[in-house]
Amino acid sequence: MGISPEKALGDEMPLYQQVNNCANIDSIINWFENKLELCFASIRDKINEANKKVSEKAKEYILGLSGGITLEDAASYVHMSPTYFSRIFKQETGENFIDFLSSVKIEKAKELLKTKTNKINEICKLAGFNDVKHFSKVFKKHTCCTPNEYRDIWFKQN
Repeated sequence: MGISPEKALGDEMPLYQQVNNCANIDSIINWFENKLELCFASIRDKINEANKKVSEKAKEYILGLSGGITLEDAASYVHMSPTYFSRIFKQETGENFIDFLSSVKIEKAKELLKTKTNKINEICKLAGFNDVKHFSKVFKKHTCCTPNEYRDIWFKQN
């Protein structure tokens, strides 16, 4: 990485001098334990940072698409197995991938319902759902009303 051990461990004094300054074996062991803790913390931070980037990259990918994306598609996009990606996504976002994807699809459907241009079955497909019955069920779970009811309410209020 091009960084000296002293710089990486946050010390100005060369490592060999730090070890030489230790009075006995117990203080040397303590010194090494402290340095290892710093290294492990740094590694953990790097892993967490990389995982956040994966989750953000996947979210951007999902939001940029219109429609039928799967867990496998998103995992492949960030070069991970679906199982590992799903775990990392949940850890970093606090939300299960499928729930996030459903929310994105429902938001898209809500926007499409604000016009009378498309029928419900067309909106279902445009939002990334394959089955109107499933779409209606998920929509109602998220909004407490059916797609038709949502559209009616929206037009009455606007």
